[in-house]
Amino acid sequence: MQYVVLLRGINVGGKNKVSMADLKAALEEGGFTDVKTYINSGNVLVKSSLSTAKVNDSVEKIIKDTFGFKVDAVTLTKTAYKKITDALPDNWVHGKSMGCNVMFLWADIDSPDIVEKLPAKDGIDTVKYVPGAILWAFDGKDVNKTGISKLAGPGPSQRMTIRNCNTVRKIAGMLD
Repeated sequence: MQYVVLLRGINVGGKNKVSMADLKAALEEGGFTDVKTYINSGNVLVKSSLSTAKVNDSVEKIIKDTFGFKVDAVTLTKTAYKKITDALPDNWVHGKSMGCNVMFLWADIDSPDIVEKLPAKDGIDTVKYVPGAILWAFDGKDVNKTGISKLAGPGPSQRMTIRNCNTVRKIAGMLD
């Protein structure tokens, strides 16, 4: 089974620094096969016969044991990841004219009612729930008005990891 493992807080602001080559080697030593990484922000593809939960726990343990700090991960099967990617409207892109992010959710907050707990602003933000994620877009001219900047800090943002939609699509293209 192929999995996408998204690490939260890797190589952000000079903290939790991990070389993707070292991470790949550690995961291979830990028994994962066909390990691939994409950019330096903790996007990993692995193959394993383990369940999704066991892959997630194993990756978190390998990182703690190898690099000496705790990192939370969201692990999705290839099928679950593709469903999220397929839900992204084709015209949503991340760039100067539009901001588009995908917030991958931990199971304990993965529910349609999570949308009500987010600081989205009416008329500025477009927010959609799909199982496993929140899709969030805004017009580029509204980058200073969007509620997405208020996600940092305590609350649901501590139980999600965010990728821009371009990264999400690139990872989907790397899946077998």
